[in-house]
Amino acid sequence: MISALLSTPAFAQSGDIPAEVIAQCNAVASASELPDCLKEGATAFEMLEVARSAEFYGAAAEPVIAACGKTNETFSGQWTCFQNAARKAAETRELIGVDNIADACVAGISEPDLSARIEQAFTLKRDARFPDRTFFGGTMYYSFQGCPADEEKAEVEEGAAPQSTSDAVISALGAALGETKSEDPYSDQACAAYAEIGSLIEAKTGDELRALGLEMKGRDEVDAAGLASLTGLSDETAAFLETSGQIEGQGMVTLFTIAAFLETHHPGMVAEFMPRSEDGAEGPDDALAQEMAMGLVTTMIDGARANYEAACAVK
Repeated sequence: MISALLSTPAFAQSGDIPAEVIAQCNAVASASELPDCLKEGATAFEMLEVARSAEFYGAAAEPVIAACGKTNETFSGQWTCFQNAARKAAETRELIGVDNIADACVAGISEPDLSARIEQAFTLKRDARFPDRTFFGGTMYYSFQGCPADEEKAEVEEGAAPQSTSDAVISALGAALGETKSEDPYSDQACAAYAEIGSLIEAKTGDELRALGLEMKGRDEVDAAGLASLTGLSDETAAFLETSGQIEGQGMVTLFTIAAFLETHHPGMVAEFMPRSEDGAEGPDDALAQEMAMGLVTTMIDGARANYEAACAVK
């Protein structure tokens, strides 16, 4: 059956990308992101169809995929949401048995054998699309929260607005630090501050930015006035930077937005700030950990860049 999945027309011709994926990537991806968006989207789109097929979850997959679609904008996010839901459902079933799972949607996708088989199918499809890439994860998505327990909850879920890519990234970053997202991480004030910071980073050379970083690091504490004096930023932007770290979620958005500016105007500079072994010598495990960490950081930076461009373009 796995071989049959790989022999579908979509994989017989690598350029055969579903129209839905093309439309989605044209809407959300930059020019440099389009190839990966198309390949990842096509793989995810096909895997969602596989999940719906009679050979796998059939009709039981539909309510879970629908719920994932309400909270994730992209096919990649929807598939990752479903994939994780099936994996967790199988784990729950192995712990307490299917009869003790109260949520019918979770019970419907809890067969451990199916979870293992669809993981294998996904790996084969993904590797066919990306034969030269090593994967460490990092896809941003909003996880499946279960099916509504009653009609009242169903109405609330149905009326809820889908979570944006911005919200998904902020939630993921905040969850990593035990934070909740700020109400509006891209307020008028934030967008104005980010625009000024981006212009500063673009105008300065890499050496000038390194020197500035060392000077700030050498000071015990830099307040808004000191930051404005050191960098040439406006008092408003300096004050925003001083307070952003005190607002739940805002600090991480600011950090990765600045990192996105650095990577755009000074490629490779972000990697200079990644932690390394104290003696400077790296073994295979250190190198792998570094590669994995940089892969995750790159994913965060790409998300921050896309969110800033989308949210602040209309400010």
